[in-house]
Amino acid sequence: MTNLVPQIADGDLVYPAEVSGHVRSGNSQFINGATTYGTFDVQANITENLWESVGPTGSSATNIWTAMDDIPDEATMLLGQCYLATSPAAVGEAFIIAYIAQNGITPVLSLAATEIARLYAATTAATLTHAISVPFQVPLDGSLRFQASWDEANSNTDERIVRLYYRGFRSD
Repeated sequence: MTNLVPQIADGDLVYPAEVSGHVRSGNSQFINGATTYGTFDVQANITENLWESVGPTGSSATNIWTAMDDIPDEATMLLGQCYLATSPAAVGEAFIIAYIAQNGITPVLSLAATEIARLYAATTAATLTHAISVPFQVPLDGSLRFQASWDEANSNTDERIVRLYYRGFRSD
């Protein structure tokens, strides 16, 4: 991959070319909407309350997310969108939480440290679906991996969705 570190050329700060399908914004590159990148279904691939690594093909991550395959080696942050949905099967309460952290550390399931999104639903009618979508950023390790986890409260839930959508990357 191209070196994404800014260089000085003839006294001017010069950045290398954008990665295909992205738009540069400082040291960040965001998808331009011309390509559909795959989602990562956290709740389908990771057991509730366990941390597992996620990364591109060849990263040796526990979970491979091919949407990350175009990220250059110099990237330090993943930019994404987190979508949560829950649908209580009966009258009552339900919540679902998404967590992310840098790979290689021992993270905690904590609002202050690793929580990126929380959806709480209190309903007087069963089977209403509640959803939220929020942006996130997560540090990447040298192999472009991060960790993800999730939690829910209410086993009486018809639907549980925790999805990550790729939006771009940041480099130093």
